[in-house]
Amino acid sequence: MLRNSVVIIGLILLWFSPVHATPLKGIVFADTDQEDVNLTQEQPMGMLSLLLKHSAGSLEFEQQQVSFKRGWFELNRLGNACMYNKFKSPEREKLGYFSKLPISIYPPLRLITLKKNAHLFPHPVDLTKPETMTKHSIGVALNRSYGNTINAYIAQSPDLFFKRGGMDSSETLIDMMAVGRVKAIIEYSEEVSAYLERNNKQLEFDTVMIRGVEKVDRGYMVCAKTPMGKQLIDRIDAIMQQKAFQQEYIEMHNEFFTQEERLLLQPELLGIFESSESHSIPRSKSD
Repeated sequence: MLRNSVVIIGLILLWFSPVHATPLKGIVFADTDQEDVNLTQEQPMGMLSLLLKHSAGSLEFEQQQVSFKRGWFELNRLGNACMYNKFKSPEREKLGYFSKLPISIYPPLRLITLKKNAHLFPHPVDLTKPETMTKHSIGVALNRSYGNTINAYIAQSPDLFFKRGGMDSSETLIDMMAVGRVKAIIEYSEEVSAYLERNNKQLEFDTVMIRGVEKVDRGYMVCAKTPMGKQLIDRIDAIMQQKAFQQEYIEMHNEFFTQEERLLLQPELLGIFESSESHSIPRSKSD
């Protein structure tokens, strides 16, 4: 009798797990065109595709191209919309439900410039001293958040920055830097490398540390502050608690970044799932 009861309880728990739950359908906003970067398909640091893989069909996303600015306006209008890899802040938490754990962890943002132009910028670069640099020499994406520190630098010295709006603004800035329309951009170095690889382009560039920007960045999933948005974020949180997801999450980060960047990220990666009792975190293959 006891054995039968245990089996029944196990079947009930399995049925209501994310694997057997009714599929939830959401829309994920992206600044890039789906033909260029499809977030739902497997790719380097494709954390959304990893999330879908471990949902076992319980979660589905359709990608829509939406600018950085419009994304926050459209988030709650659609009801089932989500955004990927967003900084969390008290102001933004009023607009949407954020995942409990970050969907990705990145090394600090860097100033990216062509090797031939590296001499134009101090190492590390101090963005509080715009007089040491040329007007509008640094390209940034309009309405993109670069974190509190860099956002404050941009607000304090607007003449130092060239602001690019519209779709694909971050990738367009890489092309603008390549042809000399801006002398530098603020971006993650591996994102620049990934963009160049996807488009079969070559570019010799340097990365420059930004003074005051030393901590790693955490990007979260955020969904509409609606009943459907809450269901989506709860499903996302449940999938991210799975041991198999967490293991691949760590492995994907370790494979994407350089040895130097992995050493910087390792404490964060080792600590992010500490609250998950069933998980033992694999270390970098190179350590």
